[in-house]
Amino acid sequence: RRRPPRIDRRQFARMEGPILSATGLPAKEKRAIERAASHLGVVYEGNLTSDTTHLLATAAFPGSEKLRCARRLGIPIVLPAWVLDGAAAGELAPSTDYLLPPLAGAVLCVSGTAYSSADRDRLEAAVTAAGGRYSSQLDAHVTHVVVKDRPGHKGSAAIATEHRATLVAPAWLEDPLSSGVAQDEADYPVQQQPSAPAHGGPLAAAASSRATAATAGRLFPSKPFADATAGVLNVGRGRAASKAAPPGSAA
Repeated sequence: RRRPPRIDRRQFARMEGPILSATGLPAKEKRAIERAASHLGVVYEGNLTSDTTHLLATAAFPGSEKLRCARRLGIPIVLPAWVLDGAAAGELAPSTDYLLPPLAGAVLCVSGTAYSSADRDRLEAAVTAAGGRYSSQLDAHVTHVVVKDRPGHKGSAAIATEHRATLVAPAWLEDPLSSGVAQDEADYPVQQQPSAPAHGGPLAAAASSRATAATAGRLFPSKPFADATAGVLNVGRGRAASKAAPPGSAA
């Protein structure tokens, strides 16, 4: 008697259910996710491929190659609790209920006199609502310095001291606040501004020239970006007002 062909469970799951991958998680949590995925009958893979339907992560920054690829491919990035809670309940809830906040893991401060005290207060509320943290001081915990116009003392300090914080244009913050999707820093380089005329004669001019050259080596070539701080603040007020509501946008 001829035996029926064996059904590849993984191939069946590819057609019927989610295919998961993860990034930035400790080994113990990955093992728990693998067990939960097996319980739910879905596939968990170590590699991110074109078949992957969801990427599990707890932080959007610092960005990994998997996170960058998932954003480019439009793969939703969700919290591991989506799978763990689903295994406990016996079925997966809508993944939109567990989307990773777009600024999760980011600690931001701003640099430049264009930001008033009121602006900074509103930005703090907007950043917190998007899963990030706002810092009024540039310290070792800061991951991003948002620079408007030209770097202020914080931006200059980040450059001069080889601080690990990444300098980004205001649009890098505006876009995730409005879309709910984290953005790659390399797409939002700080736009260099002409330096002010040096004072103090030829020696001061030469020193200013050397400092400008050193600074230029730390900045990416710029592209035009919208000077939309007001837009960031308007979005921030809307996000802060609806902070209690669960996120509904795609990641």
